[in-house]
Amino acid sequence: MSKLTDLEKALQQATDGGTAVVRLQPAPQPQSSPSQTAPKRPARNRVHLGAYLHPDFKKGILMLRVATGEDFQTLLARMLNEQFRLHGLPIINPNAD
Repeated sequence: MSKLTDLEKALQQATDGGTAVVRLQPAPQPQSSPSQTAPKRPARNRVHLGAYLHPDFKKGILMLRVATGEDFQTLLARMLNEQFRLHGLPIINPNAD
């Protein structure tokens, strides 16, 4: 029998003055290993920086990646360090982690 039919019968008995007892069974929980349910930890000593920019910035960064062969994180770190140097701020060594 479907659940809806069982509920309809219980409702009919309740409205006819009969007492119906409906026992609901909890749904079985799927068994999973602890490694699958453990949340991922972010990388140590790293933070995420993000910005919503004009799409041409993405094109420019992609062209820089092709020209230099560096990944996005390395390019961004190098660009930020250039800005820090320009404004007289200390340079960060990203490999010092």
